[in-house]
Amino acid sequence: VCQGSLVLLTSEIFEPKDFPNIEFEWLPKNGQQTPDSLYNMVIQADTTTRYYRVTTSGVCVDTAFANVTVNPIPIVEIMPSDTTVCIGERVKFTVKTTPGDVEKPMWEPATGLSCVECLEPTATVLSTTTYTLKVEYQGCPGSGSARVKAPIPDFKLTNKTQICQGDTVKLNSIAN
Repeated sequence: VCQGSLVLLTSEIFEPKDFPNIEFEWLPKNGQQTPDSLYNMVIQADTTTRYYRVTTSGVCVDTAFANVTVNPIPIVEIMPSDTTVCIGERVKFTVKTTPGDVEKPMWEPATGLSCVECLEPTATVLSTTTYTLKVEYQGCPGSGSARVKAPIPDFKLTNKTQICQGDTVKLNSIAN
């Protein structure tokens, strides 16, 4: 299961009236989300653990177990994570994942990317965009994102429509 998942540990149903003195105890206590005296147990899986249910009825004792293998959620770091470029400029993304063997990379949005099913595409930036990379590790999803800002320059054009030869006119009175 994926780290942090809720897991229901169950057994075959029995008729409680046939066992009026039956008692249950679940071990270890880590991750338990329901009382440890119940027949079934809900756990929040954080680490790989073998859970035991000790069942007592009078002098009879039985122990059952369940192995819960926990896979980590992949951590995705994208560099640069926040940068500013001019419209049409290219940005090469570098990706670091933990653990390193991730699968099924998928970038969104696809607009301007050199590839969408790779780990390190180049983006040709046409507007401010947040790119998100989704991956899996042993069936567990993870993601990371990077924002590329491509601001549109402010313009205030002159209202002068005629000039004489040799004269100069400032076309954009806001920017240098």
